[in-house]
Amino acid sequence: MKVTFLGAGLYGEALGKMAELNDHEIKYYDPYKFPDIKIEDAISEAEAVVYVAPAVVYQEILPKLSKKTPLILASKGFVSMKPFEEFENFSVLSGAAFAEDLME
Repeated sequence: MKVTFLGAGLYGEALGKMAELNDHEIKYYDPYKFPDIKIEDAISEAEAVVYVAPAVVYQEILPKLSKKTPLILASKGFVSMKPFEEFENFSVLSGAAFAEDLME
């Protein structure tokens, strides 16, 4: 499966490595780490998207996503699920998890 991670911080990269180890093809969108990759290019072939970007940038990112592509929220800081109501297939990955633990 082609999975795009929106955010390539420690947590996003740890989740991405787990996906890679499970034979998924991954891409990242992170304007700070990968400034040459546009969000449109990162999500163009995505079969699933994992939102790991900071919550404060959701208003810039969510309008660019297909409402039909499965979206997994793995970012903290959201106080409402309202921004995600339009997505047809939406899940939340939560719980106590540290990037270092995921890598092990």
